[in-house]
Amino acid sequence: MVARSAVVVVLAFGLLLSGLGVPAAGGEVVSPTVGERMDGVPAGEDAADVRDRLRALRHRDDGVSQASVGGHAEGVAGAAALRSRAVRTPMPFTMVGFEIPDDAEVGFRTSADGEQWSAWQWAPGLGETDGPDPGTEEAAAAAEAGRRSAGYWVGEATWLQLRVLNGRTEDVGVDLIDSLGLSRSWMERAGDAFRAAWRPDPAPAAAAPGQPDIVTRQEWGADESLRKGDPRYASRARMGVVHHTATPNTYTKAEAPGVVRAIYRYHTVSNGWDDIGYNLLIDRFGTVYEGRKGGLESAVIGAHSGGWNTGTFGVSVMGCFDTRACAGVSGGAGTLPSAAQASLLAVLAWKFDVHAIDVEASVDMNDTTRPTLVGHSDVGQTACPGDRISSQLSGYRTAVAELQDQAGGVILAPAASPSTVDVRSGRLAAEVGLSAGLRPGGDWAVTVTDPDDRVVHTASGSGTAVSARWSGGSDLGGGAHTVAVSSDGRRTATTTVELVEPCEDAFCDLGDSVHREAILRLHERGVVNGCADGQFCPSGRVTRGQMATMTARALELTAQDSGHFTDVPASHTHADGIHALYEHGIVKGDAGRFYPDREVRRDQMATFLYQGLDFSASGTSHFSDVAGNVHEQAINSLADHDVTRGDGSGLYLPARPIRRDQIASLIDRALRAAP
Repeated sequence: MVARSAVVVVLAFGLLLSGLGVPAAGGEVVSPTVGERMDGVPAGEDAADVRDRLRALRHRDDGVSQASVGGHAEGVAGAAALRSRAVRTPMPFTMVGFEIPDDAEVGFRTSADGEQWSAWQWAPGLGETDGPDPGTEEAAAAAEAGRRSAGYWVGEATWLQLRVLNGRTEDVGVDLIDSLGLSRSWMERAGDAFRAAWRPDPAPAAAAPGQPDIVTRQEWGADESLRKGDPRYASRARMGVVHHTATPNTYTKAEAPGVVRAIYRYHTVSNGWDDIGYNLLIDRFGTVYEGRKGGLESAVIGAHSGGWNTGTFGVSVMGCFDTRACAGVSGGAGTLPSAAQASLLAVLAWKFDVHAIDVEASVDMNDTTRPTLVGHSDVGQTACPGDRISSQLSGYRTAVAELQDQAGGVILAPAASPSTVDVRSGRLAAEVGLSAGLRPGGDWAVTVTDPDDRVVHTASGSGTAVSARWSGGSDLGGGAHTVAVSSDGRRTATTTVELVEPCEDAFCDLGDSVHREAILRLHERGVVNGCADGQFCPSGRVTRGQMATMTARALELTAQDSGHFTDVPASHTHADGIHALYEHGIVKGDAGRFYPDREVRRDQMATFLYQGLDFSASGTSHFSDVAGNVHEQAINSLADHDVTRGDGSGLYLPARPIRRDQIASLIDRALRAAP
């Protein structure tokens, strides 16, 4: 405490002299993560330099020189690439990533002083299975960001040099990120240090049963202003996916939160994603970090495995663990540190328990079968999470199951079959099977509660398999009912069964529509039918043929002939109604054609009813937007008889298509108002 107090006093004195003052206890202690874009790097050589380098390469001893650059193929690629100038960047940076021109390949190296350089490293473009699920708004935003590499942690750097195959260094976009406060002045960094020393240690968060210690987003310094939209959720998680970040393994423990902040900014700002892609991250020292926002125990949809994000969670180890792909990465190609592995197993044991997933089982997803615990490369074309991790996954599955058993066991895969069932007169219309698994076996209980938390069914038993039947019941209502499977010493697992009270009306999609009674009256008279079993599709559009059929039914008209229009053969669905209206002078068509599949407009509909029901017209103009319309008299006549009322503001909107529910109300009012 003496040393800390001395630091506080000295820094406070310096800050007061500089006019910065003393911040309140508990204030922000993380330096802002900042970034800057470079639109290309000037070329440093031409094609002649490349030819000279390739010529020299052919005369070297491949057995010695090529081994130092990761193999002959990599050596040739590196020699064939055009290099940029070595440039001092506009800001110091801890992470770098690239927007890569089509068909090009980009490599880079960095330096803190322009003299001592890192090894050259290739930065391949992300694949289709890196990022958001296709077809989502998040994926569309990512597409606008162009073809991008991953973000690469470089520690502290101020110099950069590129090499490019099949392209120009001037066309490569460069994103620089500083997540350690390197860009801040000495005064600002002194303030950061002071606030860190002044801030009291936070109280430990209350963790859920079995949850390992996790550094929250607030604790690692997530800038929530970078995040876009609200989290999205799957109905349940069914699989866990293991990743690595493909970044160097040489970061320090103090830098590790900065690595997370840099990845977060790169994913959101550079890639255009909604949030950091992973649900959880683990550093090489075993510290676990909360990733994508939305709840540690929720089925949050991430952006870690494109096409596989929905229904999975992604855990990424911060480092590079592939024998080949990580050969050029600082500290890469190594085995997973024991502390990181222990935390990975603990996180997996907890998350698989949270979501009641059997770690030793398989699951059917995306028209294929995969183990419930996979590496990224099992569901996408990628080296992630590296062969050093992928080769251990089988053992990880066994180890996770053992950890769960040591903690008291787990309840697995609760299910209700069928998951949706009708309820009539307060009783189930069909029996529901309730099931789950227990590992290891033991006593179990099942409780079903309704949306008001009222217990409506219970069952109990013992063994490794939960099997219960729910039938009958009394005073049951509709809605999602929760099925909870419990066993002493284990996390309760839940699923739902939806009880549906069948609609007694002819159509069950009308709700409280103002057109409901009119639709039901016309249906009883045989004037209108539904669009599908039990459905009216009230917002659907109406064609001229459909209108003719409804009008003919309402007027009880039938056709004597079928050759009146060239585009309405006798086989047409609405032929009888169309020809009946023609024979009774209600419709005329256009040059021998009726155009039965065109949508009916509001003005055309008025003429159908006006002529069919022989309404009189007073000559009064009711609407300001029908003057000069060929259907003006018909529209005003319907208004005279209170059949149509326009939009309530003095407009009729004559050219607007009419919906199925609206036309039912108009026909119903017209029939009741007819002379």
